[in-house]
Amino acid sequence: FSIGYTIGGAYAINDMISVSLGARYVDAKREFKGWAGLSGNAGQRTFVEDYEETDGGWGGIVGVNVAPLEELNIGLRYESKTSIDYSTHITTDDIGILTEGSKRQRDIPALLGLGVSYKFTPKIRVEANLTYYFNEDANWDDNPITSADESQKDDGYDIGIACEYTFNPKWKASLGYMYTDVGIDPDNMSIETPELDADTIAAGVAFKPAPNWDINLGILESFYKDDTTSTGIKYEKDVVIMALGVQYKFF
Repeated sequence: FSIGYTIGGAYAINDMISVSLGARYVDAKREFKGWAGLSGNAGQRTFVEDYEETDGGWGGIVGVNVAPLEELNIGLRYESKTSIDYSTHITTDDIGILTEGSKRQRDIPALLGLGVSYKFTPKIRVEANLTYYFNEDANWDDNPITSADESQKDDGYDIGIACEYTFNPKWKASLGYMYTDVGIDPDNMSIETPELDADTIAAGVAFKPAPNWDINLGILESFYKDDTTSTGIKYEKDVVIMALGVQYKFF
């Protein structure tokens, strides 16, 4: 897992154009636990591998927002590559293939995002977005304990569309779809967390009980596309996420 801490600000050049600048620190950690049983003349023996990789890194974020019309809004952002050089910390290594303190590069790729929002009527707003991930420019060292070559990858992208409907000043609802192409062959995916292509459907409801209060409820499900390696290992997973947000504006 990774935790990002971001600070930034925005400046409105005029009524049409604004710019933003930010910095982010990412605290990254990966945990690996596994075991294997081998049988022989001396009986069965269990080998355990338990270790973690940790590091942190800085990245920058630049954004531009343009609103040429009252109904039209265009946003563009670029997030720089974050260099992550994991350090290995061993708990158990029965096989003897790990080295305490060894380094492995696993950068967070740079990305370029484009979003367009258009308000067709006072009640209906449609948004479309494209996020392109520069995976090929990121340095990924291979994990030596797996058969996959995690250094091999292509650029990836997300593309999506969503519609928001305003019922009245207190209630809004939205529905969206996104397609994700990760740019990684199944033979080179992480066995414990395979990076599969996916179709994602999301829905949300917003409620404003008072002028300074906003309550948001959202749910999404990612339908990952099953894939199989050349050795016959089948990857499949499904993810459901629910989120609840409460916001109060002091002024």
